[in-house]
Amino acid sequence: MLLGLYDDNRHLWYIGHVGTGKLTKQEWRELSAVLRSRTVEEQPFVNRPQRHKDAHWVKPELTVKVKYTEWPKGHSLRQPSIQGFVDVEAEQCVLPTN
Repeated sequence: MLLGLYDDNRHLWYIGHVGTGKLTKQEWRELSAVLRSRTVEEQPFVNRPQRHKDAHWVKPELTVKVKYTEWPKGHSLRQPSIQGFVDVEAEQCVLPTN
């Protein structure tokens, strides 16, 4: 799954990709079904993700809590994993300010 955060202008930026993390096989299947129902034709990011060849684009509506080891400036998250789902509007998930 590709991850993104919004900037102050409401543009969605790709910040990395994540695997199943702490999700069970059943939770991953359920997530896959939800994502299939939200398919869109165009990728939603303002920056083109490197891992996009086999991507299925979806509406950026789901929010997850992610654990990662590092977020180098100008690069994507290192070793991110899903910790769980959060009840937060996607537009509230914004890039950190320096």
